[in-house]
Amino acid sequence: MKDFIPEYDKQRNTEQTIEAVYTHMRANVRDAMKESVHLVHGYMIYECQDCKKRFKMYLERGLEDAPYDKEFGGHTPVPFGIVCPYCVRDMVGKIESDIFNYKKDVKGMHCFHVDFGVGDSDSYEVLPEGESFFWNYEEADCGIPVHPVINDPIQKMKPPVPKKDPFVGFIFGHVKGRMVGSRKSRKIVGKKKK
Repeated sequence: MKDFIPEYDKQRNTEQTIEAVYTHMRANVRDAMKESVHLVHGYMIYECQDCKKRFKMYLERGLEDAPYDKEFGGHTPVPFGIVCPYCVRDMVGKIESDIFNYKKDVKGMHCFHVDFGVGDSDSYEVLPEGESFFWNYEEADCGIPVHPVINDPIQKMKPPVPKKDPFVGFIFGHVKGRMVGSRKSRKIVGKKKK
């Protein structure tokens, strides 16, 4: 019993951490969307090492922005690695479905930019609707990732259906000519008598 308790604690702590990350990501979207217009210049492409999804992260004005840096001084970077919004959303779906296993289901923590500096830094345009971007929040030292996809409804996941294994059927008597079922409803499985 003592060995089981730490495993349960690790599972619960991991679930609470993932739920906290999810809540924080949703709060970032809510707070960033209070601003009416986000001007962006170019984007970076990030790839998750776990789910292999690639997605654009637009850069808001003032982030990794050479002309802006010259005009106002200083440089505001964006993170090299971020949390994958798709993996977090899937993990929360598994937690809500009670099929989450922290040993094999923790994913999305290895999402890095694979292509950067795409686009023209000298001109600005309005952020395309529904796209992820780095928010230039005044009180932060670097860009804050904002993923509108995190607000999509979470789909509860069904537990995986176990594959039929002939060996398991053999062990439990599901082979031709063996008796199966309860005592009251025993029947012979196999060839029918003529």
